[in-house]
Amino acid sequence: MDRIPIQWNRLWDAFRNIAIVFSFFFNLMTLCVIIVLLDLLVWQSPQIHQQVIRPKFQEVQRDLDDLLSAPINLTVSISETIPVEFTLPVHTRTTVTTLGPVPVSTSANFVLPGGGGSIRGSVSLVLPPGMRLPVELYIEVPVSQTISIQMEVPVSVELKDTELGAVIQRITENLKPFISLLIR
Repeated sequence: MDRIPIQWNRLWDAFRNIAIVFSFFFNLMTLCVIIVLLDLLVWQSPQIHQQVIRPKFQEVQRDLDDLLSAPINLTVSISETIPVEFTLPVHTRTTVTTLGPVPVSTSANFVLPGGGGSIRGSVSLVLPPGMRLPVELYIEVPVSQTISIQMEVPVSVELKDTELGAVIQRITENLKPFISLLIR
């Protein structure tokens, strides 16, 4: 009884080894047949090369070139609040009208005619309502505001001008040798 399992193990090992060798040669033969058929049908057949391979790879080349010049069109929505702070210099001439009596009191220096000298004194007067006075303004106005901005901005960028452009360019460069080989 002990001899039967040993004989079956030997037979099984022999069968397995033969199956592995047979499978290897069968796969090798199948690969060789596929390569020969491809060579005969695709590479050696000018008709298949002219009608199928060349047009498709030329199309791939055109598509890659078109992809680089394809625009990305979108609309960017902007909704922001922006702080604005600056000093606005103002220099202007204007006319103001008094709305009520305006008292004016100032020191004055009076020069007497004919070389008579000068007198220091003060002047006090009241400007009547409705009097129009020319005024020249030299002022700096501080501006501190928050501006709310809401707008839609159309954006159009060619793909070659983005980070993707460099990637597509590398893909195109890597495919050029294969495409030129296949479309010759």
